[in-house]
Amino acid sequence: AELGYVIHIVSPEDEDREGGPKVEQLSWHVEDGYLVMSEEKDGKWRPLFRIFKVGSKKGDTWKSPGMGDGEEVDVENLGTEEVEVPAGKYSGVTHVRMRSKMKMGDQEVTYGFDFYLAPKVGIVQMKMGTDKEEALLVLKEVK
Repeated sequence: AELGYVIHIVSPEDEDREGGPKVEQLSWHVEDGYLVMSEEKDGKWRPLFRIFKVGSKKGDTWKSPGMGDGEEVDVENLGTEEVEVPAGKYSGVTHVRMRSKMKMGDQEVTYGFDFYLAPKVGIVQMKMGTDKEEALLVLKEVK
């Protein structure tokens, strides 16, 4: 599949092997009717998730590769909403939720992602984490 666009995530608090900030490359592209997020590892692109099923509506579900355990997980289109991030306020944003159960020690926790896809922009917000702890990524600016 041809890559749609590539983003670089710079994490100054995480260091790479050379002691500089850790930089990850992620790509979003359409493949087999799904918006797919892939990561670059050792010079090769590897699909991570099927974020969105093209043409899906609120309540539709589909399967995606899991969260590193080889299992497929359910993804659900939760409909559209308005989202405000530092880059601006967006309406008609599709909210997609991916959830999975995983073992952490002797406990089972829910882990997942919430993706917020704005028309003609792409992902403007992403929440990830467990039912106990969550991280939030937001779009800061559009150039």
